[in-house]
Amino acid sequence: MRLAVFGPQRRVGIVDGHRVIDACAAYASYLRDRRDEASPEELAAATVPAELGEFIRAGDRAIAAAQVAVDHLAAGQGEDDEGRARLSWELGAVKLHAPLARRARMFLAGNNYASHAAGVEGAPDAAPAAIQGVRNKIRSAGLRGFISFGETCIGTGEGIVYPARTDMLDFEGEVAIVIGRECKDVSAAVAPELIWGYMLLNDLSARRALPVDDNPASRFARDKNFDTGKAAGPFVAVGEFADAQDIRWETRINGELRQSGHTADMVFTFAEMVEHLSSDMTLYPGDVISGGTPSGTGLDSAPTLPDGGRDPSAFLHVGDVIELSSAVLGTLRNTVVEKVPR
Repeated sequence: MRLAVFGPQRRVGIVDGHRVIDACAAYASYLRDRRDEASPEELAAATVPAELGEFIRAGDRAIAAAQVAVDHLAAGQGEDDEGRARLSWELGAVKLHAPLARRARMFLAGNNYASHAAGVEGAPDAAPAAIQGVRNKIRSAGLRGFISFGETCIGTGEGIVYPARTDMLDFEGEVAIVIGRECKDVSAAVAPELIWGYMLLNDLSARRALPVDDNPASRFARDKNFDTGKAAGPFVAVGEFADAQDIRWETRINGELRQSGHTADMVFTFAEMVEHLSSDMTLYPGDVISGGTPSGTGLDSAPTLPDGGRDPSAFLHVGDVIELSSAVLGTLRNTVVEKVPR
């Protein structure tokens, strides 16, 4: 099942072909039409909550009821009956938000693909043996990453505002998981049971600060937490993958293929990330964990200048279109736009 967060009220929608179905409203229609429920809206709100975080917390019951609602509409019953709330729309006719729970926290891996790390170190065309050496080095150093805020994350079709603080804006195409249950001190062996869904995520980065470098001892992850600095979606897929480490996706810039990613190439697996992050810290339904990015970004592929820096012209520019795509996860498309002075 693919789910979206759509419309001005940011409701959970079921993606069915080229349409999105209001999950809660459609289930209320089923309860009214097929079970003659006296209070269908109230029961539907409790069973198939309209807010994604509450929907996730409702667990398998919400997924099962949502499927019942889809089957009800497929049978030609309940669809947009006169005097009732509308139940479905063409995907292109509604706004799709980033598929995040209201209070989602975002944990993003850094340096988690050896090919990307090798390019950053100046060896973008390293031989397999050298890549394996980089992989071993990363594992020896340990898992690293940062925390980002859901408020910075936009959905497909929204503009990525070029931040004034940099002249090297970069993209990172990634796959992220969504946590399904509250958990703490989880082992990697158990972690796969806690993965609720998957989505595409573009981790934008201000690679160089202007006019001067940020204080390296106290950066507050500002290079990762500017407004529109993350994009996610267009959907979250539930029950569509048997193995978190067997997901492919691509990243294109203005139609040019820049990344061919596969989660099998992650240095630390999603299960290992869940184990690491949940140690002494509770993870909650809707929390997002992103697995890092493979080679092909500006940072690991831009020409090196005589001073050892990277050529800023090889990074993103206003007007560039970034597309992350997967056969199951859909296409996340965003355009870089100019910041409007306040």
